[in-house]
Amino acid sequence: MSKGENIVRVDLASSLTTLYKVPKGKRAEVTSIRAVNRSTADCVIYIYFVGSSGTAGDANAFWYKMPMPADKQVLVEDTFAVVGLEDSTIQAYTTGSITLHIDGLEVQA
Repeated sequence: MSKGENIVRVDLASSLTTLYKVPKGKRAEVTSIRAVNRSTADCVIYIYFVGSSGTAGDANAFWYKMPMPADKQVLVEDTFAVVGLEDSTIQAYTTGSITLHIDGLEVQA
């Protein structure tokens, strides 16, 4: 199986931000997530996979208060999350200085 393409590469904000929206007529699968803490301080990260009419919250949290040690990275690889059908989103924020890379596949719905 292909690892997919980079669908998100962003320096996370300290407020909840939509990072990716599934295109019309597609569904998306996440194949890997890499989070890099660029700071000398520990922080946490929040990532949500939100349905087309939903809002970010505990029920759709993928990483909720995920600890990120200073100057370290976390890598998760596998086809492990279906973001969903068109207009579903990936939303995230952090309490520190995180660069987030998400790879995925878009396929016809």
